Amino acid sequence: MSKRKARQTHSEYQQETTKSCTLFFHACKIIIIFTESKSFILSKVDTSTLTKLYYSIGEVAKIFDVNTSLIRFWEKEFTIIQPKKNSKGNRLFTVKDIEHFNKIYQLVKLEGYTLDGAKKALKVKSATPTQKTEKEEVIQKLEAIKSKLLSTKKG
Repeated sequence: MSKRKARQTHSEYQQETTKSCTLFFHACKIIIIFTESKSFILSKVDTSTLTKLYYSIGEVAKIFDVNTSLIRFWEKEFTIIQPKKNSKGNRLFTVKDIEHFNKIYQLVKLEGYTLDGAKKALKVKSATPTQKTEKEEVIQKLEAIKSKLLSTKKG
């Protein structure tokens, strides 16, 4: 980010301090919310930019700027991360796995949770009934594709 742009962003932040909440978008896709008392980092990864079906352990480590050993350790510690393995035994992570890593990264690295605390927090978050299951998401995506195909067939 250039110095001029940084100054503009900083001045925009100063102008908006009268509001209770200000959004600040950083170039590395980290969204930070500044409130009067403290700031929260919402996301390390923008999942809309993840276009591949599978990511290697090195790619995932590079996304989060951590060592591959930490990725393997978290895989053992957290049961929600279940990468597929190819015939060589290499781990292949899906976008869903990366979203789970993002939650764990936020809890452990940014918010300072212990591993046990992060496990408990993830259980509480996953227990909320408003979240869609993977099957419901797939069904919804397939129905959207079906409607697009039908509309192109008619047109």
